[in-house]
Amino acid sequence: DLGMFGDDRGFRGHVGALVRGRLTTGGVKLLGGGFLAVMVTPTAHGFIWWRVLLGAAVIALAANTANLFDRAPARCIKGALLWGVVLFATCDAAARPSLGGVAIVLGAAIGLMVFDAREQLMLGDAGSNVLGAVLGWGVVATTGWVTQVVVLAALVALNIVSERVSFSKVIDGNRVLRAIDRFGRSAPDT
Repeated sequence: DLGMFGDDRGFRGHVGALVRGRLTTGGVKLLGGGFLAVMVTPTAHGFIWWRVLLGAAVIALAANTANLFDRAPARCIKGALLWGVVLFATCDAAARPSLGGVAIVLGAAIGLMVFDAREQLMLGDAGSNVLGAVLGWGVVATTGWVTQVVVLAALVALNIVSERVSFSKVIDGNRVLRAIDRFGRSAPDT
């Protein structure tokens, strides 16, 4: 028995354990990540409590979603780069300067991608959560609340689906996704 840190898995397992009064390692990440997301949520429109909570939810779930994709070498980084391209391409030109920090983190991820793909290092929870959180922050910093609600709905859906569906199996079952996933890797998974 792990005592107060149980081995419940998945978002539902960790939330369920918290509801039952038991703290899991995932519960620590959930509470700590949620608190941190509230603290870093941009408040360009002033402190409006529901917008802060909306932004924090986007940031926290973006972090968790990136972590869900960190199951194969360089997969999380490739997904983050795709998200980053979409973010930079779709945001208003006037808002782009606020994405400087996002660009720096994505640049660092690019620098790590070859080593991650060759399995010489791995992002792990710390790297993938930061990468996702920064991209979530970028969404909150450059979009209005309607877009944030849409992004939040997509992130919630991905997190719910991940409880039942293996993203690795979906990727491996699609020729295009599999080719992208394996691009640059030293050897295919066995």
